[in-house]
Amino acid sequence: MKSDDGPTREIEMLRERISRLSAASVRISSSLDVETVLREIVGSARSLTGARYGAITTVDDAGELQDFVASGFSPDQYQEMLG
Repeated sequence: MKSDDGPTREIEMLRERISRLSAASVRISSSLDVETVLREIVGSARSLTGARYGAITTVDDAGELQDFVASGFSPDQYQEMLG
C-alpha cells in the first residue's frame, strides 16, 4: 500500500462531497415553490450527512409554525409530530 493512499482517498471523498453539494444547490435553486425547496433541503441534508430522518420548519413573524417538512418518517410518525 502506498503511503499517500490516505490523503488520496480523503481528496476523492471531498471531491464527491463537493459534487453532491453542488448538485443539491442546483436542485434547491431550481424552484420558487417553498415546499419544494424545503423538501430538497431536507432530502439533500439527509443524503449528505447519512441521516435516517430529517425535518425543517419555518415560522411566521409571530413565531407561529408556517411550514413543516419531514423526510424518512412513516406516515404515522409524521402525523404524531404534527400533533
